[in-house]
Amino acid sequence: EDSFACLSSPVGLRNVGNSCFANSVTQCLLHIEPFANFFLQGLSHNDSGECSKAGDWCPLCETEDLVQSYYGCDKKVFSPRSFLLNIEEIGSHFTFGDQEDAHDFMVEWLDSIQTLMAKEAAASEGKKKLDERSEETSLIWQIFGGYTRGEVECDCGFVSKTFQGFLTLELQISRGIRTLEGALEAFTEEEELCGENQYKCDTCKQKRDARVRSVLEVCPNVLMIALKRFSYYGFGKINTQVSFPESLDLEPYMAEDAVDTEDLEYSLYAVIVHISPFSSAGHYISFVKRGDQWYKCDDSSITPVSTRTVLSQNVYMLLYKRDSVKDHTTKGTVVAKESDAAGSDASAATAEVDEGGAQARKEQTENAVQEEDEGPSTSEGSAGTHLEVGLSNTEEETKEET
Repeated sequence: EDSFACLSSPVGLRNVGNSCFANSVTQCLLHIEPFANFFLQGLSHNDSGECSKAGDWCPLCETEDLVQSYYGCDKKVFSPRSFLLNIEEIGSHFTFGDQEDAHDFMVEWLDSIQTLMAKEAAASEGKKKLDERSEETSLIWQIFGGYTRGEVECDCGFVSKTFQGFLTLELQISRGIRTLEGALEAFTEEEELCGENQYKCDTCKQKRDARVRSVLEVCPNVLMIALKRFSYYGFGKINTQVSFPESLDLEPYMAEDAVDTEDLEYSLYAVIVHISPFSSAGHYISFVKRGDQWYKCDDSSITPVSTRTVLSQNVYMLLYKRDSVKDHTTKGTVVAKESDAAGSDASAATAEVDEGGAQARKEQTENAVQEEDEGPSTSEGSAGTHLEVGLSNTEEETKEET
């Protein structure tokens, strides 16, 4: 049986027609150990017992076949053609043979997996839709899921808090930003709402000056960062060189009273680079760390490189692995309480947390995860919708003590 440990280095991926964007993403995802192990162990349809897409294209079956074929390949180069031939099933705006955006492809691929897992898990429990806490037991959420917190502090003393789930963190690199830390600082920077932009407070019922900021509330086990280099209008691209560290500590970017407060150190394990001065064309490559060795993955070409070479790249996406793996179920926290309270009126019939079903999904898929650095392993089996995990914004109004 093929396993994650059976490869000493990445396998090259043949370019089957402008497929470098997909090849770079595939190399990154297939070297995430719990993601690869889940499909290597054939756990795709554990919730339902059988594929609900029988006769149709299934993202779970196709991803499982891709992962198993990649790890079972006895050659230096593997062709992903059979997987990419139906790329429009992953995203309706994709066309086989066309150049696409790597981040967009990663978003849509994970979304297609997550959506079907959620549907099958809900059906196995006799539900139309999973509640948010059950969605957090999914494979995708447990690997990539996190929360941001948006805060608006009115001059009257009230603070509005909004919690938003994310699987990728998108960072602006404008305003002279030259480092990843600088981009994170800009993301969490406080802004003033005053003058014509005064805040209409729901509590004091007046327009007042206020301060607004976004911070991190819960951090993922694998942090995926996309730098906003591309303009959606025209062919513009921001080619600014942004330096990034091999080790990243997220503590400075967390809310002061965040749910997630310990072991916030991360290690770089993969990056994606877009080579072109323009957004409309170019070539994608990735760099992936396997054991202690970095490899440059340029379609079918796999080349060992130094850490220094990786850190000198002008990257588009960065993937960091958390040094201590965490269980990201937020049941019992302020995130869960506020999210559930906000959604209870609209979905009372489906808002119950089926602890038995959620726990069963966790137990079914935990074997897919290998322990890393003595941290507990957490890989799960069903998920929500799109890459914001179907989590709605929720607000908590709190009065500061004066």
